[in-house]
Amino acid sequence: MPRRQEPPKEPGLRGVLLRSQKSERFRDLLLYSAIGVFVALCAIFLGVHQARVKQPATSTEKWIGFAFMTALLFQYVARNSTDISKRGKFWSALALLAAVHIGLGIVILRHVYGVPLIDFAAVGVPEYYALIRCVKWFFGPAIP
Repeated sequence: MPRRQEPPKEPGLRGVLLRSQKSERFRDLLLYSAIGVFVALCAIFLGVHQARVKQPATSTEKWIGFAFMTALLFQYVARNSTDISKRGKFWSALALLAAVHIGLGIVILRHVYGVPLIDFAAVGVPEYYALIRCVKWFFGPAIP
């Protein structure tokens, strides 16, 4: 006796959630890949530019270190402030602090010839805690 075929079932909530998670992970993969390609292209173009103008490879080291440390610093502050990151004031305050940080960094680094990358790490840790304190002061004790 042949088996009777049942009509296909509607995907349940679990199936919809799994598809949603897969699409989010795929989107994240594409985003991270695009960021990686962008960083690699920037490094290649920087190397080609330095070769053309005959600059030593260490002449842009301080700016690259400053850019990476700034990105890490503000990324950690934003990640550790998830409880208040939904407020518009938080992002305004973070943008103001980033503008001050970048402005001071440019002024200081223009007058310094060579900065070892380890110095950025040594300055970055206390600056992270100072930024967290500034955000806590501005928004109250909502940040752990």
